[in-house]
Amino acid sequence: MSKIEHGNLSGFRGLADLSLRIKVAAVLVAMAVLVGGIAGFNVLEVSGSRTAVVQQGQALDRLNRISALQDAYNDTRYWTMDMVVSLDDEAADAALAAIEEARQLLTDIESFEPEAAAHLQASITAISAGSLDALDFYMFDERREGNEAMLDVRREIAEAGERLTALGARYAADLGAEVETVGARSRQALVASWGSIFAVLLSTGSAWAVVSASAVRPLVRVTGSVNELARG
Repeated sequence: MSKIEHGNLSGFRGLADLSLRIKVAAVLVAMAVLVGGIAGFNVLEVSGSRTAVVQQGQALDRLNRISALQDAYNDTRYWTMDMVVSLDDEAADAALAAIEEARQLLTDIESFEPEAAAHLQASITAISAGSLDALDFYMFDERREGNEAMLDVRREIAEAGERLTALGARYAADLGAEVETVGARSRQALVASWGSIFAVLLSTGSAWAVVSASAVRPLVRVTGSVNELARG
């Protein structure tokens, strides 16, 4: 037998000679470390899932606000053009109401898009002022001045529309990314939960194996020997 094999055999014998209390304590420590580590990872994943869900809700709320602003802007564009073309009082009232709604909705996005909100507020103001100027020109049959005013209005409408479209696309992408994050976190949390269950089962089985090998089997052998002696 080589020195290495002799050393390994001595090590195994040393482990076998340990008391039952030490063996059980060692298994319990290993169980605590394994289960505690997986449980800690599980807690982190659950916490991460909750954070991701909150962020997803925030992204959805912001996208809804921007969508509402886009609807109000579309109404502003429609009624402004209709007001100038038809010179109708009802169209003018609808245009002013749409402009006011757009302004109120812009205040809702100032908290997370202050720069875009400022640009859009300026565009809405320019659209409102320009369309009213054009309306006055057309009412007094000043067609050339009215056409020039409407040219500026159309330019502002186009720029604001492009800005809103880009803003909506960006927040739709953000929401999609948050949905993916929530899904990934949920899957990781599920894996961690199953890992915790497996760790508990493994630790319980290991503890039973140690107790069985160190106490139950020797006790059975001793009981068998005593019975044989009693039978003579």
